[in-house]
Formats: sequence, C-alpha cells, structure tokens
Amino acid sequence: MATRQGLMAQSFRLAAAAYRDAVGGSMSSDSLRRVTQGWGKQVDRQREEAAERALSPVESPRERPIAEVAPIAGPANLSTDGGMVLIREEGWKEVKLTAISEVEVRPAEERASGEKVSRRAQDPVVKLK
Repeated sequence: MATRQGLMAQSFRLAAAAYRDAVGGSMSSDSLRRVTQGWGKQVDRQREEAAERALSPVESPRERPIAEVAPIAGPANLSTDGGMVLIREEGWKEVKLTAISEVEVRPAEERASGEKVSRRAQDPVVKLK
C-alpha cells in the first residue's frame, strides 16, 4: 500500500497521508520515499536481468548434447497445429508445432472404473504418451 501511494501521489507527504487514511497506521514521508524508491530499484534490477537474458547469446543446438530417447516401438500419432508469435521489429509470424506420441490402445473391457467413456462404451481405450 505504501509503494502504491508513493507511486500515485504528487508528493511523498501526500502519499504518507493517503497511506494513513488507507491502513490506519502512520508512516513518515521519508520512510514512504525509501520504500517506494527501494521498490523502484528492485524493478530496475529485474528489468536489467531480463534484458541481459534476452540479449545474451543463445546456445547452439549443435553444441548442446541431446538426450537420447527410446524410439516409439508401436503405433504412433503425429499432431500438428499452428500459432502466431510476435517477433520484435518484424511483427506477427506463424509457427508450426508438432507433437509425436506413442499410442497405447487397450480393449474397452480394461477401462478403469470412473474413467471417461467415449461416445460408445465398446470403443477401445486410447492413450497418447
């Protein structure tokens, strides 16, 4: 509340009065100034760290070891969809997303109690992993 009043008021003296009215406790204008400026410094630090992360060189996929994954042994499913992403100084660009899943099919009789039933109870149970 002190920071909010310190950011909104025309002076820290007015902010201290608004703080007193809002919470019923008092705070000097100097204390309210220190709280507000401390918050501002913290926000500046966070922004600098975010900018540093955004501008730091990205690790090349060729240099990063890729964990080996066991190949899909049985039936598989390939799902593809598109989306839009905003690229700085370029505008909106389309991206394609793909998910490859192993398909596990069980007979309808093996359906667990309470498991969601499809439109037909005799349909097999299909799970993507």
